[in-house]
Amino acid sequence: MHRVVLTIIKEIILASSFLSIFVSEVSIVDNQNWIFVHCHVVVGWKQVFILLTLERLVEGGTIVNIKNVILVAFITYGGLTNEQIFECLMCLRVDGVSTFQGVQSKVIALMKTQQTPFLTFYDT
Repeated sequence: MHRVVLTIIKEIILASSFLSIFVSEVSIVDNQNWIFVHCHVVVGWKQVFILLTLERLVEGGTIVNIKNVILVAFITYGGLTNEQIFECLMCLRVDGVSTFQGVQSKVIALMKTQQTPFLTFYDT
């Protein structure tokens, strides 16, 4: 069942022209950090929302690790290469935690270095 669902998710994402990523980080009582990686794609004028993964940040909540978790989620569960992610990425939405924010030194800044032509950022 998991393979079937994963295959369908990859087909939907690969068929899309535009990709929007929403990332939210949560901390739980025992101080573990978890990250939700969602995507929003447009396929044939229809919007599709997909929860790609819920990952525990084993290496900690550093900006490099969070960026890597986001990219690996799209490579593993979305079937995209690193280049494909940034070719169709139009928006990165993040929650308001300080790890994501910051024009020069946070996750947003790292994602901007990929030279994505139309990338916009939103925080929620």
